[in-house]
Amino acid sequence: MEMRDLFINRYKVFLLSVIAALLMASIPAPASGAAAANSKQGEPGFTKNVMDLDKEMVEKAQEALKPFINEEIEFEGVQYSHEIDGKKVPVLYSKAFRTVTNPVKGDKKIRAAAVAIKEQTGEVYEITLDPQLLSLDEGIRTKLKSTIKETDQNLSYDDIDTLSISGTSGEITAIGSYLLVFDSKSGKVRTAIYDVPMTQLNQETVQAVRQAVGALTSGKKLTFDSIQRLVVEGTDSYSFSEYEQSIIVWVDRATNKVEAIVWSKESPVSRSKEELKKKFAKPKYTAAQAIKTMNPMIKKIFGIDVTGYQVKVEDNNYTFLKKGSPSISAAINEKGKVYALTRELVAKSK
Repeated sequence: MEMRDLFINRYKVFLLSVIAALLMASIPAPASGAAAANSKQGEPGFTKNVMDLDKEMVEKAQEALKPFINEEIEFEGVQYSHEIDGKKVPVLYSKAFRTVTNPVKGDKKIRAAAVAIKEQTGEVYEITLDPQLLSLDEGIRTKLKSTIKETDQNLSYDDIDTLSISGTSGEITAIGSYLLVFDSKSGKVRTAIYDVPMTQLNQETVQAVRQAVGALTSGKKLTFDSIQRLVVEGTDSYSFSEYEQSIIVWVDRATNKVEAIVWSKESPVSRSKEELKKKFAKPKYTAAQAIKTMNPMIKKIFGIDVTGYQVKVEDNNYTFLKKGSPSISAAINEKGKVYALTRELVAKSK
């Protein structure tokens, strides 16, 4: 696997949080009757009155809410803000909503419920609910509170703004000051992303991160702007981010070992994959030179000595391989400076 692919996989977890934010955006703000009447089909996110929809579709949306809410929801309007398979689908939103105030973002309206549904088939694509809704099914509320506490005792149910329920998988996503995705039946957590204060971390983790940053940056001492716990696809790690230098360090939560570190500010300048290949058509280092140059840094960051390893070179990526041992990948910039390293947790063969 190439270095860029490894980092793409690690960035997937951040994409999940972006997707979650988009789900929240699918619940439109209240629209006046005049605004709905003046909206035209084909406009981005156009709105129309719920009375203009097929009655059977509205009934299906209300039916879809019954397992989750112990009351009948009155829909106020429809907005075509979701796109599925290249087609806009209606999002029916409730008349009832509440307003919350964020000191930074200002006021935000949270709908009691919204349902995204496919017009052609009547299939429910997504349901969003207000977690503070009094009529929310108590079984769901209890399971969610239990899942939150099992994930981290410091997380609070009250910090959730929206619940998003997949119409196909049944997964429930809790969205607020943190992100939590879990199976609605088993309660098993699939994804969790939330901030962690430095005081909650053990010193072994902190020391591993500081040593990695020092090794990569030739001794820079940085203060991290963000520390998050990331649980996704069977992995559980911490990410440490420093914004000015654009440095991110990933540490395995169970072992306190560094998984990867990237210094984006020092990455090569290229506008395309082809340009990058052209820049590094001639390898900067031979296998022996790569080991000699990078081994001291690799030992400090990962505690692994790559002396005697096979070296695979592709563009600006250098991968150190040895049968039965974890592989190490390093990426360099135009000056030959290492700006990113990652350790494969699964041993690879030659």
